[in-house]
Amino acid sequence: MGHIVFSLLLIITGLVNPESVYVIPALPSGSVYISEIGRFGVQDGQVCLISDWKAPKLTPIATDLVDPKGIGFCQMKIWVADVDRVVMIDPPSGKEDVFGPTKFKPHPAFLNDICTTADMVYVSDTQKNVVYEIRKKKIKVFLKLKSPNGIEYNPEDGSLYIASYTRPGKVYKYKEGKLKLIYSSRDIDGADGLALCASKDVLFISGYLSGKVIALNLSNGKILGKLDRLSNPADIAFDERTNTLFIPEMSAGRVSEYRVVFRK
Repeated sequence: MGHIVFSLLLIITGLVNPESVYVIPALPSGSVYISEIGRFGVQDGQVCLISDWKAPKLTPIATDLVDPKGIGFCQMKIWVADVDRVVMIDPPSGKEDVFGPTKFKPHPAFLNDICTTADMVYVSDTQKNVVYEIRKKKIKVFLKLKSPNGIEYNPEDGSLYIASYTRPGKVYKYKEGKLKLIYSSRDIDGADGLALCASKDVLFISGYLSGKVIALNLSNGKILGKLDRLSNPADIAFDERTNTLFIPEMSAGRVSEYRVVFRK
């Protein structure tokens, strides 16, 4: 693979601090969710489904959240990181279960991103420098890392990729009990979101502070493509079925969708 070409397809505007986009692979294509923080520290956050793609609009599935960020999907439930708690949402009914701060040790301060496996939920706490593991409603510290933010799971080999919200930004790979730094660059200052294209062995990484998104070839460490001049790109998502990349730009109040073309 030689390089990647990005083509802008769609922009959804008028949002208030959109933080995370999540594509649910277990559901039909087009099942795309956005977490919208709203005003910081105010209980006006929400998680919405993007519906009616010809004239995109947001359909709330959970409201009255504080500052919702990372979204995951496990055991047919949507999981959302919300400051110092994790909210589990049943999409059809809207019913919520909450894992409050007393369920965590240490108590969380800034829960950020979520990733899921078939039966496991991982959530990062950027201020407490830990990644928690939630399994069968039991929560424990999974690993310790400076300023962990974005997390991505690779189902093909069981590894985790973790972004560190630092300057320069860093990305680590965790597998079989070993944590390894695989990439560090000022291009991803404030490393935030991770999105994996497993079939191409490509990891998309957003730099919240750098205003860039890069495409990293995991097999050789080379950069295949880059988007820049973005407004605080946060927790990105990639839909491998349609080769589309979703980028929430928090300070601009928009979510952009790009077609990704892999060139030799």
